[in-house]
Amino acid sequence: MREDLSPLLQRAAAVIVRDVAGSLGERSGSVYKARGAAATTRLVEALVTALVADVATGAARTLRSILRDTLNELSEAAISFRDLRLLQEALRTDLFARIEVAGLPLAALRAVEDWFHELTHQCSLYLISQREVLIDRQASEIEVKLAEQRQLSIPIVPIHAGVLVAPLVGNLDAYRAQVLTARVLEVVGHSRARLLLLDVSGVAKIDQEVVDHLLRTTRAVRLLGCEVVLIGIAAEFARTIATLAVDYRDLTVRRSLQDGFAYALATMGLAIAAAR
Repeated sequence: MREDLSPLLQRAAAVIVRDVAGSLGERSGSVYKARGAAATTRLVEALVTALVADVATGAARTLRSILRDTLNELSEAAISFRDLRLLQEALRTDLFARIEVAGLPLAALRAVEDWFHELTHQCSLYLISQREVLIDRQASEIEVKLAEQRQLSIPIVPIHAGVLVAPLVGNLDAYRAQVLTARVLEVVGHSRARLLLLDVSGVAKIDQEVVDHLLRTTRAVRLLGCEVVLIGIAAEFARTIATLAVDYRDLTVRRSLQDGFAYALATMGLAIAAAR
């Protein structure tokens, strides 16, 4: 069987490459039309060369070794299922037509069919691996962007020598609370601030988890010698704190940012005086 099929493939290889690459290049919206005739021809030529070698040995080792790199050379982006299906259909249709015209025995058709089964299998594995890489890359990019947004949404700015203010806006989930603690400790450690005004008036939802996060942050900042003043404690916040089994008597709270700033100045022995 291989004695009949191999010579046919070798003689017709160049024509098969030309015809299949030409038909693929005409498919609008495909990677083949986008990448151009030269890249498509190299892909088809590599597959036909692998087919000739594999038919001669009775195994698909060449196909398995070259397919991934060959597809990657065609396009840096992930190739779609449609593009791979177009490739298989065009190559299979051309080969089976030539085998039929040549009047080769049924065993020749089976040998080529087995090779195409392996091609389908390898293409499926390629698609799965490409999707996994794409998903991992997108997940990493999303996580980085979320981390950047969360960190940027917690500004900590100095409003006086030794005094920092951190206005919190939106929801304070577990991840954002960790970012808050890390950011506060980093800035307080670098600036050697004495007071941190933590404005919680913009926090959308106040529950036990939020209060617990804030108390943890307060205790951690105190270890650096910095006092935390909670600003904008609403009635809901006060009720939540009162229901917790924690000692909140040493918490410093002020109603507004103005009151908090006045407290900070008084703590440092300063005051705002009217200009003459």
